[in-house]
Amino acid sequence: MANIPWDNQASLYRVSEVRGGGVHQDELVARGTLYELVGQFVEMSPQQQRGLLIRSADPNRSWDFDEDTIRELAARSDFAGIRDQP
Repeated sequence: MANIPWDNQASLYRVSEVRGGGVHQDELVARGTLYELVGQFVEMSPQQQRGLLIRSADPNRSWDFDEDTIRELAARSDFAGIRDQP
């Protein structure tokens, strides 16, 4: 993940499997910038983080970040640097 679109609008979803297998249902949890949603994710307990997905897009590309990838984003120095700015 080279250039992270921190300022892009994004949506945080809870993804759950519907009975019958294989079909997933997405429930909107929050909207904001990618940066804001990663911050909200970090503040949740591990149990609350399960099954979450962030989707973000711009005119040229779209991104899906699962819970493991969101944790990787939160650990990046550029995320920490943004959080430390006044």
